Amino acid sequence: MNSLLYEQMSDRNISEVISRIPGKDSMITFNDIHKSLNVNQPSVEEIRNIQCSILYVELSAQ
Repeated sequence: MNSLLYEQMSDRNISEVISRIPGKDSMITFNDIHKSLNVNQPSVEEIRNIQCSILYVELSAQ
């Protein structure tokens, strides 16, 4: 999820959004985001495939 949002949002905004899902402190989430970006980065192709899948679902729902 981080990689999908990273192009459009700042680190702080991503941590705010993600921290609301489990109710986690946003500073802990902020640190987790930085850690995850250095460990398991998906390829550009994987990110694009997920983005296309999300767009397909959104368009199908309309």
